[in-house]
Amino acid sequence: MNNESILGEGNLVVGIPKGLISMWSGSIATLPNGWFLCDGNNETPNLQDRFIYGTTVEEEIGQTGGSANAVVIAHSHTGSTNTTGNHSHSVTTYGGSSGSSGYNIAQVYGPVGAKNFSTASAGNHSHTLSINSSGEDGINKNLPPYYKLAFIMKG
Repeated sequence: MNNESILGEGNLVVGIPKGLISMWSGSIATLPNGWFLCDGNNETPNLQDRFIYGTTVEEEIGQTGGSANAVVIAHSHTGSTNTTGNHSHSVTTYGGSSGSSGYNIAQVYGPVGAKNFSTASAGNHSHTLSINSSGEDGINKNLPPYYKLAFIMKG
């Protein structure tokens, strides 16, 4: 938007309804006649240092919200498993003599020399877990890259 597209003869604003808000990249000191900086004066909303959040619900027009310092604060999580009851685990190995004492667990041949091993029972138990903390210390703002422009409104 530039002066040529919004100003008619004699610098009168033509064809643009009162209340229209636009972005301005020129000097604030040289706003077109009939346009006002959206700073809360001249019946304009205060849009200084704000993002615009669009709505299609008329009752929501003019509502504000959010936080200039919103971040995910450093935090951690904990959890636990359910109780599994008294149990043990077993493994069947097929081994053979490998010239040393014990069984060769990696052997894949049939059931000759099959041997079952079981773990000792740990009784009725559950496990707890924790996850390392993550997030920010609360100082950094959650802002995307930006380019600042002035919001102006047709008076």
